[in-house]
Amino acid sequence: MKTVTLSLETTMRNTNYFLHFIALLLVNGLLLTPVSSIAQTGSGAQNGKTIQYVSDNVPILLRSGKTNEHRIIRSLSSGAKLRILESDSSHARVKTEDGTIGWVLTQYLVDEPVARMVLPAIQEKLAKIQEEHAELKKQFKDLTRERNELALIAVQYEKLQTAHKTLTDEADHLRKLSSESNQIFQENQTLSKAKSSLQAQRDMLMDEIKELHNGNNKLWFLIGAGVIFIGIVIGAMLTRTRKPKGSSWSSNSTDSLILR
Repeated sequence: MKTVTLSLETTMRNTNYFLHFIALLLVNGLLLTPVSSIAQTGSGAQNGKTIQYVSDNVPILLRSGKTNEHRIIRSLSSGAKLRILESDSSHARVKTEDGTIGWVLTQYLVDEPVARMVLPAIQEKLAKIQEEHAELKKQFKDLTRERNELALIAVQYEKLQTAHKTLTDEADHLRKLSSESNQIFQENQTLSKAKSSLQAQRDMLMDEIKELHNGNNKLWFLIGAGVIFIGIVIGAMLTRTRKPKGSSWSSNSTDSLILR
C-alpha cells in the first residue's frame, strides 16, 4: 500500500511540474516571439508556398514597388498572414489573404504568428490543460480515497486472518480434546466391561466358596456322627466281651450301660 501511495503522489507531483513547465513555455513563447526576424531569401521564397506574418511591432505599408516612391496600396496590421511570392535581402513581394499583391520590407516579417494571433489558441490549450489538470486532481482524490479504503480493508483483512488463525488453533485443540475424550471413553468402556467380568467371576467364586463351606460342614457333621456311632458300637462290643458268666450284677450293669 505504501508503494502505491508513493507512486500516485509522485505521478501527481510530476504532472504538476509538467503543467507548470508547459505554462512557462507558452508564456515565454509569447514574450520571446521574434520582432525583427529577417524573411527567408532565395528561390525558396519565389514559389509562393512560403507563409510569413507581419510582426507585432507596428503596422507596415504594402507598396506597389520596393522604394518609398512607389504607391502605397494599403496598410497591413500586425499579425497579417502573407504568402511570399518572391524576396531578396530587404524586400519581399507578397500576397494578402484577400488577394492583394505588393511589396513589404522583410525586416517586419516573421515565420511564426505573433502573440496577438496565437494567444486565443494558447489560451484554449491552457484551458484544456487546466481541465485535464482538474480531472487529474479529481482522479488523484478518488485514488486517494480508494487507497484509504484499501488500507482499511487491508487492516480488516489482517484482523480477519488473525481471528481465523485463532479459531483454527482452537478448532484443532478441540478436535484433539475430542479425540482424547473418545479414547478415554473407549478405555472406560473397556474397563467397565473388565470390571463387570471380574465382578461376575468374584460372584461365582463366592458361590463356590459358600458351596464348599456348606459341604465341609455337612462332611464334618457326618464324620462326627460316624465317630459317635462307631464309639458306641465298640463300647458295646467291649462290654459284652468282658461280662462274667452267671453274674447278675454284671448283667444288670451291662444292661444298664446299654440302656444308657
